[in-house]
Amino acid sequence: MVLVNAWAIGRDPKYWESPLDFSSERFLTQLDGGGNRTAGIDVRGQHFQFLPFGSGRRICPGVNLAMQMLPWLLGAMIQCFDWKVIEPDQKRMNGGDVVEMDELHGPMIWFVFQWADSISLVFLTHKGASFHMFDLIMKMFG
Repeated sequence: MVLVNAWAIGRDPKYWESPLDFSSERFLTQLDGGGNRTAGIDVRGQHFQFLPFGSGRRICPGVNLAMQMLPWLLGAMIQCFDWKVIEPDQKRMNGGDVVEMDELHGPMIWFVFQWADSISLVFLTHKGASFHMFDLIMKMFG
């Protein structure tokens, strides 16, 4: 069995400029051999430095559905959630729990649950406490 380490490829300086720094622009454009930015990479397995859906005969069968649903999902999240920037000391807003999903040196998404009013999605760039996703699901639906 041969496994591809997509995590390591995504952090390889041969393929990415400053691979450990968060830069969402890297997925929109790429550098050519002369250092010029060119059209973005293909996420459908043609460029092997970024394989969100795999590649070849074993590519994810839902890639087309995912690419169709992504703009709708993003629009729904923007419309349905309140997006705010909070300070690290505001981890508990109105008695709600804060959930963090972070990446080293990257931005973090905080979910602030306000059961009485609504669920707010909060964007923060400060490293804070972690919360296990299973515990979150059990708290919401359990």
